[in-house]
Amino acid sequence: MPPIEITCPPSFEPDEWEAHKRDARYIIWQRGRGELDVHHGYLAGQLGLFNYAKNYFSVLDAVSVEEDAAGGPMVTALVTAIGSEVPGGRFFELAEKLGHEVEDRAEFALAMRQWSIDWIRAHPERAQINTADGQTG
Repeated sequence: MPPIEITCPPSFEPDEWEAHKRDARYIIWQRGRGELDVHHGYLAGQLGLFNYAKNYFSVLDAVSVEEDAAGGPMVTALVTAIGSEVPGGRFFELAEKLGHEVEDRAEFALAMRQWSIDWIRAHPERAQINTADGQTG
């Protein structure tokens, strides 16, 4: 399966795109270290984006794809709606595109959530990754 790449949406400048991905990753890492989910409204608000906008979901997709490419989980398993313990349908569609088998969504989300927490704790340096060049800083 060829690698998936999520490119910068036309609504963002390249520097802004990288900043949004970096900031989203940092927030996910902060919450994940405490085994906490991140609600869409909170994360989008912190990024200055509307939580139903396509560009917001492009940021989430890009973070998941980059972590998957690094050998890790889809860390956006930790990003949920208030009152829900699982990510939305788009998350599962991306999971299948990345080659994950999703037979039971709740079970898959729970396993990916735990792997995300373990990954975040094992790789704190990735919270500061600059995705444009793959370096931390």
